[in-house]
Amino acid sequence: MKKIRLLSISIILLIIFVSCSAAPGREEFVDFTDPLSYDMAKLDYQLLSNQDIYTYFQDDYRELIAILPKTTSFSLIEPSWNEIQGLLNKMSLVGTPLSITPFEMIHKTSSEFNTLASSQSVILTVDDIVTFNDLKFYLNDLTEIITIEKKELFAIYLDRFLTEEEILAFSSLQHYYSRLILVGEDISLKTISYEEIEVKLLLLTPAPSEEDLLNIERGLELIQNLII
Repeated sequence: MKKIRLLSISIILLIIFVSCSAAPGREEFVDFTDPLSYDMAKLDYQLLSNQDIYTYFQDDYRELIAILPKTTSFSLIEPSWNEIQGLLNKMSLVGTPLSITPFEMIHKTSSEFNTLASSQSVILTVDDIVTFNDLKFYLNDLTEIITIEKKELFAIYLDRFLTEEEILAFSSLQHYYSRLILVGEDISLKTISYEEIEVKLLLLTPAPSEEDLLNIERGLELIQNLII
């Protein structure tokens, strides 16, 4: 009888554990060194956690500057790379405030794109329209999955490669930001000061080392400079 009771308790505990593990909203731990997978058919990531510090300044259009050159047929694209980069920046100025995704934008006609650009006071040249149509044609045929490192994405916004010190700073910030979220902290890296986040970090077990704290402070400064 005692064995049956213990078995019943074990089964109940197992059910509770599985239920909690599968609960909606549960987040996975995010690491800065984990690459992202980008679906070219959908022009979106297969999985991008809201715990990822990249989401604080992510631009759906500008990130294509890092992703497009990784596509297998990139050398066949007609416009020059400078023209494509210039167009993507203009597409961002048009699409971002209007909450239009890249996937939605490339399914618009050049006339519709021009009208939207005018509504945002963005001036398009004839070359921009030609590049827009060429880019649409290129993107419509892509179905591959692109793997990209976050340091490559961050470099687009910094307009330079990251230093080893910056990679370490972002890695430390991402690690401890994830830990804080997983223990139930509701914080925004956009507004929190280093002094405020340090208080929360020192309550963690184990708490970050002095070296970790210095890296987190540097990472927070870098992130807040990138957030518009």
